[in-house]
Amino acid sequence: MKVIDYVTVATFLIGVFWLGSRFYKWIGAPDDFYLAGRQLTPFILAASMTTANISLFSLMGRVFAAWWESSGSSG
Repeated sequence: MKVIDYVTVATFLIGVFWLGSRFYKWIGAPDDFYLAGRQLTPFILAASMTTANISLFSLMGRVFAAWWESSGSSG
């Protein structure tokens, strides 16, 4: 790895730590972090779960397709 890679990773980690420390005071309980204080509507919860699942299936589907073609099993 080159110096720019280390600088990029260090900058990212410092930024994430700084951002987390800025919002730490708003988190009172785990429910506040994971469920937004239970203030989200069912539609928003369902939409976020659906998009997370679609993203996962797309990623894993592409991995499987690449494996399938590289293994010579494309029929």
